Amino acid sequence: MGKVSVIMPVYNGEKYIKQAINSVFNQSYKDIELIIVDDGSTDSTSVMIHKIIEDNKHFDIKYFNQENKGPSIARNVGIKNAKGKYIALLDSDDYYHRDKIYEHVKYLLENPSIDIVYGDLTIVNSEGEIQNLLKAEMPSDNRNLFLASMLFRQFIPGPATLVGKRECFINTPYNPDIIHAEDYDLTIRLAMKYKFAYVPGGIYYCRRHNMNLSNNHGAQLQSEVEIVRKIGKEFIWKIVEDTPLNEANKNLLFAKVMIKIGNYQEAFGKLIHLKSKDDIINFYLGNLLYYECKYKDAISYYQLAIEENSTMAEAFNNMGVCYATYDVTKAKKSFSTALNLRPNYLDAQYNLKAIESKLDNFRFTKRELRKELISYTL
Repeated sequence: MGKVSVIMPVYNGEKYIKQAINSVFNQSYKDIELIIVDDGSTDSTSVMIHKIIEDNKHFDIKYFNQENKGPSIARNVGIKNAKGKYIALLDSDDYYHRDKIYEHVKYLLENPSIDIVYGDLTIVNSEGEIQNLLKAEMPSDNRNLFLASMLFRQFIPGPATLVGKRECFINTPYNPDIIHAEDYDLTIRLAMKYKFAYVPGGIYYCRRHNMNLSNNHGAQLQSEVEIVRKIGKEFIWKIVEDTPLNEANKNLLFAKVMIKIGNYQEAFGKLIHLKSKDDIINFYLGNLLYYECKYKDAISYYQLAIEENSTMAEAFNNMGVCYATYDVTKAKKSFSTALNLRPNYLDAQYNLKAIESKLDNFRFTKRELRKELISYTL
């Protein structure tokens, strides 16, 4: 079937790395090499790894130790030294289900036109207790639409779930200059060249704990914006134009990407000429007017969105944020409605608590909600 190279960067991972490594040893798929790149750990990580290697001489393990240069460079070192037909990723505080490699390699073998697969995440806490399942999305089998959709939103919540043909990662390594959202940058550049497929199932266990780099959600989002902004408006339009969408939906998707990177005037020009009876269009027109502090005009567009889609919780939430500037009662009602529609909606949860506590800082939802909401620490 082909050797799989599992790339594991680690920095001060003494607490969890043994479980991560054991999850590779215990795979039902056996043709695996494990490449560990120690990124300048200052704890007992190195000692632990050497002990594990000594106790498992039958297993194919390569170990590299470098001064601290960041996870992107560490992953690139691992990828450069990989010998497998396929490359899989694993963070040192996470672990695999025993069939993880088997299921993903099996899919690649059965679908030779696919270059890279990804999956869902099973979230566990610091003690390994399962918290929830984060589902990824597959917006389209069309490669151009897949890429264009990714410019708007990272719909792969766990890029570490990726398994792909070796040449994909060799030809498109991590950008060593990006600290936050380096996975997002990688998946965009991979999607420009290769075909992805989604294999449902939370067979990658992602651990959430205080030391996670990804806990810095604000920095992550800002980095995503900068990554897309650097692609440039003209090239973004070319990517969207090459999708199979009709002209109206091309303009809508382009406008959404422009809103993401803060080009509001360009987005408004695209949206205002589209059909008015569309909940998504009216939601974004409301958002654009909110950014201009035209709260009553924004509310009118949110109301139009709700007329078309009475379950649009994000429109109720943002309408509540606008109402909060002059009518607390209506704001509270809007937040409550949003939360009733989507009980796991963190912005609405926060806003309802804020208004009941007579606070004046509210959370505004910039994009339409995912089908599966991702939980972050409030």
